[in-house]
Amino acid sequence: MSTGMLAKARDKLPASVRLLQGRLERLPIDEGSFDAVTCFNALHFSDAPQAALGEFHRVLAPHGRLVIVDWRRDWFMMPLLDKWLRMNRRPMGRLLGTRELATLAGNAGFDLDAVERFRIRPAWALMTLRAHRTG
Repeated sequence: MSTGMLAKARDKLPASVRLLQGRLERLPIDEGSFDAVTCFNALHFSDAPQAALGEFHRVLAPHGRLVIVDWRRDWFMMPLLDKWLRMNRRPMGRLLGTRELATLAGNAGFDLDAVERFRIRPAWALMTLRAHRTG
C-alpha cells in the first residue's frame, strides 16, 4: 500500500473520484458494491491470495465480473525472477500458476470464463483470469 501512489493518482484524477487505501484481503468496501473488479499485477503481492479472491467475491454484486492479470509461476523464468527479487529485498508475496489461480477463484465462488497465458518479454510471463459471480 502506497500513500505516495494515492497522492499521485489524486493529482491526475477529478475530485469526484473517491480513492481508498486498503489491503486486498480486507477491502474497505461494502458487500455487493461493484459490477466489476479488476486486479492488475497486484495479486502476487498478497500472502493470502485465497482471502483476496474471497474479498473480490464479497464486494461484487450478483453476476459481477472479475478480471485478474498477474505474473504466472508456471513459466520457467518466473521462479528465477521471483528469487532474484527476494534476494534484492523487493517486496513480494507469492506467485501463482494458472491452474492454481483458477482453483482459488473457483474455491472463492467464481465461475470461470477464461484463463489465458501470455508473455510480454521472453522472461516475463503473465496470465489473465476472467470470471463472474453467480446470481
